[in-house]
Amino acid sequence: MLRILLWCSALAALLWLAATVRPTAAVRAVLPQGDGAFARELDFLTSRDSSRTLAIEAEVADAGALPAARARLLALPGLLAAHGATPAHVDDPAAAARALAVVETHLPLLLPPEALDALDLSDAALTTRLGALLEQVRRPEHAGGAARAQRDPLDLAGTALAALAARGGTTTDGPLLRHADGRHLLLVLRVGFDPALLPQSRALLAAAEAACAPRADGVRLRIVGAYRHYRDNLDAVRRDLFASLPPGLVLIALIRATLLPLRALPAVYAPALLGVVGALAAARVADLCGLGPMPLPLFGFAAAILGIAVDYGTHVALAARHGQTVRLPLALSFATTAVAFALLMTSTVPGLRLTGAMVVGGLFTALCGALWLTPRLLPTLTPGDPWARVSVPLDRGSRGRLWPRLVLAAALTAAAIPGALRLAPETDLRRCDASDPQAWADLDAVSQRWGAVEDAAFLVADADAADAALARLAATRAALGLAPGLAERLVPTRAEQERRLTAWNAYWDARQAAFAAALGSACTRVGLRPAAFAAAQRTYAARTPTWLTPATWTGTPFAAPLAELIAPQGDGWRAVQPAPAAVLATFAGSESVWAAGRAHLGDALVATLRSDLTGRAALIALAMVATVLLATRALRPALGMLLPPALALLWTFGALGWSGVPLSPFALLAAAFVGGIGIDSAIFLVERRGAAVLTPITAATLTTVVGVGALCLAGHPLLRGIGLTLAVGMAACLGACLLLCRPLAGPNRPDADATGPTRP
Repeated sequence: MLRILLWCSALAALLWLAATVRPTAAVRAVLPQGDGAFARELDFLTSRDSSRTLAIEAEVADAGALPAARARLLALPGLLAAHGATPAHVDDPAAAARALAVVETHLPLLLPPEALDALDLSDAALTTRLGALLEQVRRPEHAGGAARAQRDPLDLAGTALAALAARGGTTTDGPLLRHADGRHLLLVLRVGFDPALLPQSRALLAAAEAACAPRADGVRLRIVGAYRHYRDNLDAVRRDLFASLPPGLVLIALIRATLLPLRALPAVYAPALLGVVGALAAARVADLCGLGPMPLPLFGFAAAILGIAVDYGTHVALAARHGQTVRLPLALSFATTAVAFALLMTSTVPGLRLTGAMVVGGLFTALCGALWLTPRLLPTLTPGDPWARVSVPLDRGSRGRLWPRLVLAAALTAAAIPGALRLAPETDLRRCDASDPQAWADLDAVSQRWGAVEDAAFLVADADAADAALARLAATRAALGLAPGLAERLVPTRAEQERRLTAWNAYWDARQAAFAAALGSACTRVGLRPAAFAAAQRTYAARTPTWLTPATWTGTPFAAPLAELIAPQGDGWRAVQPAPAAVLATFAGSESVWAAGRAHLGDALVATLRSDLTGRAALIALAMVATVLLATRALRPALGMLLPPALALLWTFGALGWSGVPLSPFALLAAAFVGGIGIDSAIFLVERRGAAVLTPITAATLTTVVGVGALCLAGHPLLRGIGLTLAVGMAACLGACLLLCRPLAGPNRPDADATGPTRP
């Protein structure tokens, strides 16, 4: 009774832990820790918060439909405000006036000397300009522009302001951006909540999609931005998992039904269900211990653990049918797997650590269930082998002379090596994305017209002071052949400001008298009083320095974007400039100036995962070899258990490489499953003789492949990579084990842990 009470208490605790697991789609949950440069880049990209950007573009076939497009876009903020989306840009007359005042005050510092050299100060040019100004200020809508024209008849402030606000030839129209081609408008929205909050994000996007549905008004609306892609990926993961797990369960049940009567299936499935619960509980314990929440893609391994954990109950049930027990091979198969994945728990990559914890926890609970629960639930079974037509030929095929089999294995390995060398890691994060291809096509089209809706790559400079950070950024972007960014245009470095002020003063010291005479003559020609432009003489004159700083732009429309580009960072300052990812791809960077971007982060992630797994591979291999040698205390049986799974891994990578399948980060984790779990078949083939043992081994591989095979049809590339790698790997393991295990182990290996007769 006490034992039953303890079992019930342990099960209740596991169920509670599994029920409280916190899955997350956050990138940080799977990315490496302990790497300062990596963490710095990840923190920077996270702070940009581009995942909350949603943009809607209107396209018309001809300019006549532009008013309809404008009306539809302007209606969206009112419709979507209740769902938490607000315009990223709102016209503020007071802020615009403040920006103009800043430009007029600091005009010499905002105009490069080249702009001054291009000025035409001749009588004819000034006459034409003043005539145009006169016509303009006579219009009612420009009545307030007279004073500005008197201060700045050359409109140098307007020239500087237009250069600062320039973005792909666009102009503002309330909350909208109007493209220079006259056929496109853009509304950029900021969403007040994370796209991982599915009920809210689904409601928001459903409302947006309904408002953007096609109409007979000649307007096409596109929804683009990181928010849409992020939500599409979350939906894809959930959709694929819920679509793949039930068919996997049904297929596994059908396979098991051909081996055992229906009344025995609960005893076989009990360890498997315990294994899934144990895996989720282990993920929750790891979270409570500070390893972080469980990443959503790791739910894909639940199918793998389910398929593998069913094997434990199957081995116990089929062995009991012949009056045998399999405690030793079952414990040894768990020990080798647990050793391999326990070492992954020392990784610096949270995804690898959590995978290790899930596998060890899941398979341990499955082992306990198989050894204690399955024998008690299992009904009395009639001896026999329902798969004799399969197992007997496989048993015969697994025996034979060693050297011909080694030659065949060597030939397969030689064929696999070039394929494995061709296997390229997936560094394009777009191909790890489950968004609809049309969504990417829309984003590409919008980005080509407007520039990036949300910037994906950046040049970042750190320094003790704002000016030093800007100076480092300016020097590096110039070396890369990039034009000055908005931060540098708004707040040039102190050296550049001094250069411009010197050039301005020299220019007007040399030309002020001639300009005054030409301006007076032009005024007379168009009927204006020269005295009205007395303020212009003060504008176009040598000035004393009034330096630009980030604080200068407070209260202007430039304040918010500038705060994202130049801001305090710890004890210093950070300056940022968006840059093409292709330019930064080969940029080595330094401690003070470095690159950040999604593609750059993807490269670093794959490199870190590869380095982490490679660095632990030797240790994992040594631990597994030591475990097997301690258990068998003989070289040939140990070789029969270890060599086939190792070759199967190489064959798997070779097959993927020859097929042109890129190796995604989570496919690397799936490869660890192949090495850690594929050894189970080898252990049972070496430890037990007779044809009957081939039945659970074949069924185990088949159910494992079925359990993960449904993921091969997943729409999400990461889940599809997990399923494909596991399915190919486990099938390769069975083939390698049948080819080599028994000949390598030697002819006289007795059945281990058998308490009854062994069928030949």
